[in-house]
Amino acid sequence: MTGDQSQHVLVEKSAFAIMSGTMFITAVRPIIVDQHIIFTWLGILYSVLSIILYFIIDKTKKSSASKYWVIGFGFAELFPLLLLSGGVNSPFIFILPIIPLMVGLLSNTRVAVSLMIFIFLFVLVVLRIDDYLPNYSPVIADENHSRARAFWLIVACIISTGFAAEFSRLNQTLNSSLYKQANMDELTELPNRRSILAYLTHACLRARDKQKPLTVMMLDVDFFKKINDQYGHLIGDKALIHIADILQSHSRSETDGLGRYGGEEFLIVLPNVGRVAAQHIADKILKTIESTPLAVNGIEIKLTATIGYYSSKEDEDVSVEAILSYADQALYLGKKLGRNRSEYFLSTLT
Repeated sequence: MTGDQSQHVLVEKSAFAIMSGTMFITAVRPIIVDQHIIFTWLGILYSVLSIILYFIIDKTKKSSASKYWVIGFGFAELFPLLLLSGGVNSPFIFILPIIPLMVGLLSNTRVAVSLMIFIFLFVLVVLRIDDYLPNYSPVIADENHSRARAFWLIVACIISTGFAAEFSRLNQTLNSSLYKQANMDELTELPNRRSILAYLTHACLRARDKQKPLTVMMLDVDFFKKINDQYGHLIGDKALIHIADILQSHSRSETDGLGRYGGEEFLIVLPNVGRVAAQHIADKILKTIESTPLAVNGIEIKLTATIGYYSSKEDEDVSVEAILSYADQALYLGKKLGRNRSEYFLSTLT
């Protein structure tokens, strides 16, 4: 599950919690507490609205706005109750410190802190106009008691915001770590096979829709097994990192796709690049690899690589499987013809 998917699940569960909590409180509170009829009608209204909110979020998958719908509904539900039941002396006020924590989990620290400041100002305003607000709650308190409640309410909101900030930081750290584990190659820190193939799939669809060429290169480090056998696997790992660094230096970070395809093979995806430009890029990469030996422990290890590539035409609808097969066949030909070279796929190869 991706970070966006887990975030949406959390938003959906929050909406469900609000819906079920509102319905439960609306049904049970009149039995336990002798309340004014206005709170019953408000409870029924909020129950209906919370049901609608939940089903909207359930049908709107991975919408960035859904978390703000939940946050906004929470305010719209709570604030009228506070204003109608004694302000800071309202029995509903105990729910208020929960909101910054919930917002921090659903959104981020900046939103939670902004919300805490808003709540702080809200409490001060309500405390100031408390005598002018309608009070349908049986709770009546003097001025000192109201100020004490307001003070501790603000303290509780600050503590809640602190927890929200820490939970948000930990959540972002965890999501970043999980994303790297799922999508990045641990050794080279390039996208792994699954990630680069996902990028290739998207690039193929984009090239077809925009009628643009697409080039895919498959690079294989020459005689990599000999490097491992002669110098050891640790040096072999350094060689792969060295190749990865060179490939990154030749990559347009904003458009190109680059990843470790497996073992000593790398996949390079070049949107909007035709055959002529691809040949030029491949030659530059191979020259850089050949002219930049790996320096380890005072010795220089010469590296070379072979590239097989295929460039689709503007009007060509090529699948991911086909373009990978073409690049792989061209790579095989390059190895067969002596390595340290680039080869383009031609239909005569099949």
